[in-house]
This record gives sequence, structure tokens and C-alpha cells, in this order.
Amino acid sequence: MDSTRIGLVAAALKKQIYTETFGGKSRGKFLLSRESLKELLGLSRLSQALIEELNTQCLNIGLTVIDMDDSFAFAEKRFVRNWRKAPNNLIQQITNVIDKEMGVQVDFDEEFEEEDLEDPQIIKKTPPRRIKRSV
Repeated sequence: MDSTRIGLVAAALKKQIYTETFGGKSRGKFLLSRESLKELLGLSRLSQALIEELNTQCLNIGLTVIDMDDSFAFAEKRFVRNWRKAPNNLIQQITNVIDKEMGVQVDFDEEFEEEDLEDPQIIKKTPPRRIKRSV
């Protein structure tokens, strides 16, 4: 597939569809069926490589693509960047639960000493983890 056509489709998605009035809104995020995307690209089949290329082309012009199996969602990259971010402590809690369920033991590096830090009062780092997998 010619990347020029993919670039032209990405530009049309951003400049024409994203800014078009439909669905009760004057502009904004939208869904596009796989069939409609194939039609725009002039293809009968969408390969993973082509979807990745479209994603890259869209990101380059500020449009995020979400593959939802039967359709694709499109939204401005800055809109997606404003989504709430998962807090690190929640990620750590979930990681610990998954590690426990999988029988993974986590040991903290014994070589990690408080004196190794420039100022232990200011710098708070989690020591590197060693993962031991149970067989």
C-alpha cells in the first residue's frame, strides 16, 4: 500500500471528518467502521502493518486512532492526553497482586544503600526489583 494514500486519508480524517458537523456536534471525536476505512483506503483487506502506518500518520498530525475490532475511534491527541492518568501506587498494587497470583517473588536489591543517594531526604526511589519465577 502506498503510504501517500494513507497520508491523504489521515489528513482527510483530521481536516474533513473531524471538523464536519454530524451526530449533533459541530466537530470532534468520531467512529469509522472497518468497511468505511477500507473504502477510503481503496482496499478490500486491512493488514496490521497498514493499520500501524495509519496510526503513525494520524499521530503525526495530532489524531489518535483506537482500533476497536469492528470500528476505529478517532480523537485529537491533545484530548486523549487530558484523560486521567493511572496513579503509580495503583499500578504497583495491581502488579503485586498479579505477581502473587503468578507465583512471582520480588526481592529488592540488597546492594541498595541509603548512603548511595545524594540526599536521602529529597530523593525517594524504589530500589530495583529482582523477579524470581516459580516453576
